[in-house]
Amino acid sequence: HGMFVFPTHQEEDNHNKAKLLQLNQLFPIAKINAVCQGPHSKNLPSDKAGGLSKTLYLCKNAKVMLSVNVCVKFGLFNGAVGKVIDIIYLDGKTNDTLPHVIMVEFPNYSGPPFIAENEKIIPVIPVERRLDCSCQFCKRKQIPLRLGWATTIHRCQGQTIGAGEANRYIVINPGTRSFESKTPGALFVALSRAKSAGNCKSDPDFAWHPSVLVNEDRLCHVVNTPSTRARKSEIDRIAQMSKITWEKWQHLHEE
Repeated sequence: HGMFVFPTHQEEDNHNKAKLLQLNQLFPIAKINAVCQGPHSKNLPSDKAGGLSKTLYLCKNAKVMLSVNVCVKFGLFNGAVGKVIDIIYLDGKTNDTLPHVIMVEFPNYSGPPFIAENEKIIPVIPVERRLDCSCQFCKRKQIPLRLGWATTIHRCQGQTIGAGEANRYIVINPGTRSFESKTPGALFVALSRAKSAGNCKSDPDFAWHPSVLVNEDRLCHVVNTPSTRARKSEIDRIAQMSKITWEKWQHLHEE
């Protein structure tokens, strides 16, 4: 019941692949190729295709996340976590093609039920998106899902993790000090996903990845780059403006 976050896409992919192969001992893996139209549609990554991947590998019980907004008011937003219940092909179609529908259980789904026995299970069907390419005519049609055991620190922004959420814990790989220097604030982003840091009666909602040595030197690493210096300068400027404004107009507050 944990979400693993990594600094790079490669580490995210490696973790998701390892978890999927564990499930492969019980269930076959479906290779789901997108239907592509146009000269650029087969080569562009998912972030240029509205979140749709060129190829998906899924199986029953796989942990997944939505890669597009389906219905935000019902909890079906980009990043919503669920579990694959079934992969359905029609008309005799089998692997390497788009399934007709994938049934996914989303714990935080709050819309009308599709199946009376389990109100959290809904059908996820293929969607089509126009690609962000030079010709502006390429399209990709795919199931809007991605494996959800792991994600990157950048992608986990906006998620809430803890008691009552789809993910009970967050397991953090903060990367190297060099990564933090290049992306200041990344460690804070990951840590702030957790609802609680724990107390004498409960464990924290976060843990450190076992492959990473996290000590005081790593957590207190001072990032000193042109971007952080510029940010500090701007914060100081705004603070000074605030002080001057308060001194000038304090009588309005008192009145």
